[in-house]
Amino acid sequence: MKTRKNLIVFFCLLILITSACMSREKANEVMIANQEKAVDIIEAIENYERDHGQLPEKLDVLVPAYLPEIPETTRGQSFDYVLHNIDGYYLCFDVTRRENLGCCYYYRIERWDCSYGDGN
Repeated sequence: MKTRKNLIVFFCLLILITSACMSREKANEVMIANQEKAVDIIEAIENYERDHGQLPEKLDVLVPAYLPEIPETTRGQSFDYVLHNIDGYYLCFDVTRRENLGCCYYYRIERWDCSYGDGN
């Protein structure tokens, strides 16, 4: 009987670990898909800046001259666009409903930073 309980506990732990790994894999897929969607926004911002000598105040000004519409994230949400005095702008999105899991594109360094909220 004790062996059976130990096996049940072992399999429950195995399921939890597998589930966590699958969640991280799914999060990575969402990150990649949203980064690909954001490419059009980033290019439109760059074109706007080239034409106007400044970054747009809001993403809405990119429509219709630079984009037919502002793409949404894979979760159907708007990308967050934040102007910054030093860095130019950030373009961000949430990966999951958890607040500590998201990605931001940093204009100044031209790269994405994605965080799981655990330093990874």
